[in-house]
Amino acid sequence: MSYLSGDGHSAYATKRCKLDLYLPKNKGKFTTLVWFHGGSIQSGEKDGKIAKPVCERFAREGMAVVSANYRLHPKVTFPA
Repeated sequence: MSYLSGDGHSAYATKRCKLDLYLPKNKGKFTTLVWFHGGSIQSGEKDGKIAKPVCERFAREGMAVVSANYRLHPKVTFPA
């Protein structure tokens, strides 16, 4: 799911600015964790070989997880 709004975003931003939701089953109230993958702002994926299993584990344990991708350096530089 995209977390961008409006028009005029680059194809790169449209591809990278997405998030996944991992929700616990059969639970009315739950804590929510926001997960940003590692990679020193130069690499990484929200559904990578480490992030996805960790998010799934939290959801099985009753916690919701929002796992977000973001634009990476050097394609984007601060403060853009």
